[in-house]
Amino acid sequence: MTVLALLLISLSLIGCGSTQTIKTQIEREPIPDILLVPIQSPISPGITWGEYAAHCELAIKQCNIDKAQIREWSNASANP
Repeated sequence: MTVLALLLISLSLIGCGSTQTIKTQIEREPIPDILLVPIQSPISPGITWGEYAAHCELAIKQCNIDKAQIREWSNASANP
């Protein structure tokens, strides 16, 4: 009986000694430069409130287009 116990203990110690570590690295493509261009400020001398509001609306639309393109890029990068 003690031989069997010693055999089981030695087998369990041998099994614990062989561990393997696997490292995974995720590489992503950089964001396209076109999506990093800043939006121009609408503030300039002589601008009216209507022109300012129109420019702000255009800037918001452009930001939403950029966000949609970033989502497309992100989905394409995640599923090559």
